Amino acid sequence: MKAAKFTLENLFFPEISVKANQGFSTESKELPTEPEIAIHVHRNGSDTFHVGLRLVVSAEFDSDKYGIEVLGIGTFSTDESLSDEQKVSLIARSGPNIVYSGIRDMIATVTGRGPWSEYYLQPKIIGPEDFSSTEIEEEDE
Repeated sequence: MKAAKFTLENLFFPEISVKANQGFSTESKELPTEPEIAIHVHRNGSDTFHVGLRLVVSAEFDSDKYGIEVLGIGTFSTDESLSDEQKVSLIARSGPNIVYSGIRDMIATVTGRGPWSEYYLQPKIIGPEDFSSTEIEEEDE
């Protein structure tokens, strides 16, 4: 196994909102609501990136345990030896998946004491094509 050419420096959640769905029923025939995900990548300097991921699960149906809104932000640093194109590609491929995994853990923790037990977001693999905007914002120098 070879070492990654980037490091997760910080992962934080400036916003977490979880509301139990009072209409939740294990007998509901509806499929649970799929989360809406928006991703934003911001380059801050030559080797540092911020990856923001906003996740919203609206409790539309009685099959939804919780209504959830979360903002997770990861700060990543890349290896100086990589080209700019490699840095952007690496963060665009890996960053959102790491932040999403952190959100999954946080939601399970927060809902673990809720009335409908813990809620686990389904695993997802997020690719650069899933971004709401394919542009990487650059810091003005």
